[in-house]
Amino acid sequence: MATISLSESKGIDAEEYSTKTDGLCELFDKMSDTQQQRIVEKLLQRMNHHQIGSVENFIKPLLQRDFITLLPITISEMVLEKIDAQSLARASAVSKEWRKVIARGMLWRKLIESHVREDSLWRGLSEKRGWKKFLFTSTEQATILIAMNKGMARQEAENFKDRLEDPLTYQHEFYRDLYPRIKRDIEQIEENWKTGRHRLQRINCQSENSKGVYCLQYDDHKIISGLRDNTIKIWNRSNLQCKQTLTGHTGSVLCLQYDERIIASGSSDATVRIWDVETGIQLNTLIHHSEAVLHLRFNNGMLVTCSKDRSIAVWKMHSAQEIDLRRVLVGHRAAVNVVDFDDTYIVSASGDRTIKVWRTDTCEFIRTLNGHKRGIACLQYRDGLIVSGSSDNTIRLWDIECGSCLKTLEGHEELVRCIRFDGKRIVSGAYDGKIKVWDLKSALDPRTNGQSMCIQTLHQHNGRVFRLQFDEFQIVSSSHDDTIIIWDFLNTGPDVPNMAIGADADEHMEIIPQMPIQQQPVQQINFNAPMVLGIEAVDDIIHNPMNQAMLQNLINHIQLGHNNSPQQIINLQQQLQQHGHNLQPHILQQLQQIVGVNNVQNNQQEQPMDADGDAPGDHPMADDESVLQED
Repeated sequence: MATISLSESKGIDAEEYSTKTDGLCELFDKMSDTQQQRIVEKLLQRMNHHQIGSVENFIKPLLQRDFITLLPITISEMVLEKIDAQSLARASAVSKEWRKVIARGMLWRKLIESHVREDSLWRGLSEKRGWKKFLFTSTEQATILIAMNKGMARQEAENFKDRLEDPLTYQHEFYRDLYPRIKRDIEQIEENWKTGRHRLQRINCQSENSKGVYCLQYDDHKIISGLRDNTIKIWNRSNLQCKQTLTGHTGSVLCLQYDERIIASGSSDATVRIWDVETGIQLNTLIHHSEAVLHLRFNNGMLVTCSKDRSIAVWKMHSAQEIDLRRVLVGHRAAVNVVDFDDTYIVSASGDRTIKVWRTDTCEFIRTLNGHKRGIACLQYRDGLIVSGSSDNTIRLWDIECGSCLKTLEGHEELVRCIRFDGKRIVSGAYDGKIKVWDLKSALDPRTNGQSMCIQTLHQHNGRVFRLQFDEFQIVSSSHDDTIIIWDFLNTGPDVPNMAIGADADEHMEIIPQMPIQQQPVQQINFNAPMVLGIEAVDDIIHNPMNQAMLQNLINHIQLGHNNSPQQIINLQQQLQQHGHNLQPHILQQLQQIVGVNNVQNNQQEQPMDADGDAPGDHPMADDESVLQED
């Protein structure tokens, strides 16, 4: 046992100590490993506490090993590739040898490349910001591109590359500095989504007769939209001008989808038409449904359409010209407004207030989801989650496997007309003209309140929002007001390039840089303005299309001047009623606020209600062909 001594013993003299130590060391060297270990243990047992502490301090550095420098370089790189960015930055500061391993292994570049491969936000940002060209390329090419990025001409950069002794260290500094810049960019994008900071671009579709954009889809190069005037218009993303108009439908284009080969569109003319996405040539016409085709989806050689005729059609797509009807699904008691599917399930929603689930391979009916109090206008399904929007002004989240409603989101003031979600957000558009952004993680948390998950409300459309699509950087939406709006959360700075190219560019496009953070107020009617309500406002007031003479007559009455009185508003209301129309509630509310009286009332006679509590012929969706409420 070790003993504690209050005073150090005198010991033997120095000459004897030196002689005997040399002899002990020679004897120790001749011992086996086990013998050496045992003799050291016996010596330690004979030491006091202070001596053992001193020995411990001596042993600690001997036990430490710089495994990064001792391992083969390829193994060291493989180890450091597994750590995160913060740890990699700390590892670079450990020693020159570690920094050399990180530089020669191009570990900062590999870390960025792994994010780009695995994360759609990083991938999209690399393309939009232009730094993807520095990735997934040869060492020589990367050196040239980095040098050019720092201001060198191409030939100068090539000469610089030939003279450079250590290109990997040169590149290391570039990628090490690039990573935090990317992280700051991503953090700013997330902040823009939360605060509503964006740049606004507006396309005015300028439909000659019936106004309204019912559907759209976009990519980095184009926006394809389906309009109420029976046309499909393709817009160039670089200048936002219409580059092609497809004609052929004899009714409003209510739905569409495209890929790299074809466009599929559905119409109130009850047909589905297939177009070549590059040339715009019509390739096929599918005739099956007896009423308007309200929605469609296609993927992996399968096309699913749904209709006002209450049915769902499942098609097999052998090619654009050869599409065969495979199965017809029936079961809904009202118009089927929307469908979605994957390899496992087909999901449909209807004006009968239900969502139905069918098996994709056999078309076998699985279950019905009940919960909405009014007809369902929209839904999206992916990864086992269904998100739906309804005429009851709510959004519901459903588990497709058990059929249970996970959460109800409230906030819209009118029918929720379109809905999309990804891994982070739900974005919804409604008849109240507003687009709302919701936090998906909070929505899936059973502890959160359904009214507290709205991150931001966006209000720029002057009419009902019909369709929207979004990604990590933007929302693109269309409306009854005949416009398409691009809400850009990436490029929000004050310097907005003038993309109005061509003599008539300004007629189609309006760019509003850096929108304020605050929620946009509802547009009020100004009694001092010479022109208060235009064509879009007339469409908001009346329910059905009218002939030009009647429309002009109404416009004349709507030109409210500074001397308007409540009686004039009532006269306008009476004029509308003579033609079988009534002021909508939100218009009445605006007029009441402006005039400051309560005698502006909807004098509509009480009508018998249908099974869903609605006056027949007076549904909120009555003038929206692309979605039908309860029968």
